[in-house]
Amino acid sequence: MKKFLLVMVVAVVFSYSLAEAVVSIDEAPCPTDCIGVGELVLLMDFNEMTAKDYSVFSNDGVLSESGFDFAASEKDLSNADTTITDEIGNQELISCNLSLYTYLCLDGSGYVEVSYKKSLDVANSLTVEAWIAPENVNDTAIQRIVQRGSCTWGLFIKNGYVYFYTDTRRDGGTWMSVRSKIENSVWTHVAGIYSKDDNVMKLYINGNFAAEVEQTGSINTSNCSLFIGSANNTKLQTFKGQLDNIMVYSKALSDEEIKSHSILLIEYPLPVEETEDTYKAILY
Repeated sequence: MKKFLLVMVVAVVFSYSLAEAVVSIDEAPCPTDCIGVGELVLLMDFNEMTAKDYSVFSNDGVLSESGFDFAASEKDLSNADTTITDEIGNQELISCNLSLYTYLCLDGSGYVEVSYKKSLDVANSLTVEAWIAPENVNDTAIQRIVQRGSCTWGLFIKNGYVYFYTDTRRDGGTWMSVRSKIENSVWTHVAGIYSKDDNVMKLYINGNFAAEVEQTGSINTSNCSLFIGSANNTKLQTFKGQLDNIMVYSKALSDEEIKSHSILLIEYPLPVEETEDTYKAILY
């Protein structure tokens, strides 16, 4: 499996001299090399500027009619500065033969809908991951990152926190959530894990354990759609900001696996003026 560079730009403000970007070197799967075949039930990276799912289950999504855009970052690393070159050497830094790394931008009204398939019924073990850069993390209203039906599981942000929740009431359990503080307008890797065998829910921020809570029972299943960036197709509790690499597993990943998905986060300045040696923000 090849390593590749994820260059993710939060925003470019042309009236300022610098903006912030995040560089991540990861071993995430290419479309032809999915991690844990049969356990990875959703992998949406938006690199083709679509809502295509690269898991073996082809849980492709449909983008809303409006309220979204795509952005990408591009970098010629032939003359990369010493700090980055020391980490990655002279490897071919292309994600699955794509020279652009693309992410989804939502304006607070757009979303992705993934229609129901049996493979999305994850009940006893679950991992859900996402890269997020919310534009108003302190909003008092709920902003959905990922939601599977109305009473199953999901990730959302509210009042400066990111929440991971599961609902096991149909199996004698309860609705339970775990949360952690996150920053505004900064790319953050978020992962929620549930294990029925261990009776525990865990939340990770940038690969680091953040919180846990006891939970019991199997997660409720539903024949409703999975939504990214909204609670449903009526634009309820919509997310404003950037999203990328939405991944869902029917297993509880280990601490080491979560860490490997968020490895080597490096804050890197993004000069506004484009030159052959600078990062470029490309809006479509």
